[in-house]
Amino acid sequence: MEKAVELFYDMAALIRFEFQPRIGVSLRKHILVHRGVFRTPTVRHPGPEADPTTLAQLFRIVDHLRRKSYDLSG
Repeated sequence: MEKAVELFYDMAALIRFEFQPRIGVSLRKHILVHRGVFRTPTVRHPGPEADPTTLAQLFRIVDHLRRKSYDLSG
């Protein structure tokens, strides 16, 4: 049970961040490009693209999880 609690708290920051209104699809697509699932993070209209500052924050969370030995590369 303790491992499940730790996993939840480790992933909560990423889950919360990527489910932001309006840009959530863009953030999830960037993660999927990073993992090699998609070739492009392009979001169709009317969905907005995430800005560079927001993407830097997203990948700071991803890098933090990678340092904790989570494999987010695909």
